[in-house]
Parts: sequence; C-alpha cells; structure tokens
Amino acid sequence: GTHKVVLNKFPLMRNHVVVHTLDFVPQSGHMSLEDMQATWHCTRELEGIAFFNSGEDSGASQPRRHMQVIPIDSIERKHGANQPFPPVPVERLIHKFRQARDWKYE
Repeated sequence: GTHKVVLNKFPLMRNHVVVHTLDFVPQSGHMSLEDMQATWHCTRELEGIAFFNSGEDSGASQPRRHMQVIPIDSIERKHGANQPFPPVPVERLIHKFRQARDWKYE
C-alpha cells in the first residue's frame, strides 16, 4: 500500500480520520492518483466527506501529505440530521486567491 489511515489527533468530529502517505511527500501541490484512490476508498468505507489542505496558506498544519475524512453521520450527530451543513466561509478563500501572485482573473 501507499497510504495509512489513522484517527485524527485533533478531530473536528467523532471518527475524523487522516489518510497519509507512507513515504514522505510534501503537503503542497496537487494530489496524486494514489492519494485520490486512497482517499476515495476511505470516504466510501466511512460514508464521509474528504478534504485536502494543500500547503501552509490553506491551513495545513503538517508538512507530510495527508487528506482528511469525516463520516457524514458524525456531522449529522453534531448538527442534526435535518439541519443544513454549517456554512463555509469561502469569501476568505476567494480573497486569498485574488491576492496570490500567480492569480489571473479574466
């Protein structure tokens, strides 16, 4: 295998896991095919949602390549099954993209 799944040391929700590479790969850059496959397998098995923070500016706290998966039932337990997902502050991300040196808005 190329990846390992462990419980997140600082979970956002119950059963929040980290899918990390066995060999050191920097957290910056794009996910590889193997990263996608390992994350997809874990997401399917846990019936969850996955996310990947690529680099320090995205909130990545570890230099090693890792993706995170949170089971949907953990989110439902915390926020209620009939409640919408909590809002995501995307405005801040858009602002950061526009400020990036290589951003080309056309």
